[in-house]
Amino acid sequence: MLRSQFVNIYFIIHGLQERSVFVQTWCFLMHAVFLSLSVMVGLFPVMYLL
Repeated sequence: MLRSQFVNIYFIIHGLQERSVFVQTWCFLMHAVFLSLSVMVGLFPVMYLL
């Protein structure tokens, strides 16, 4: 049971390495969205007070 899960994880990681460009782009986009959301949330009270 554990061995099959480990093999599945290994194949998932191997597949991600083959599509590394797509994964890197996806991670970059998610980080950009998260950063922009956090900046907007941080600036919202300041804009509300002004």
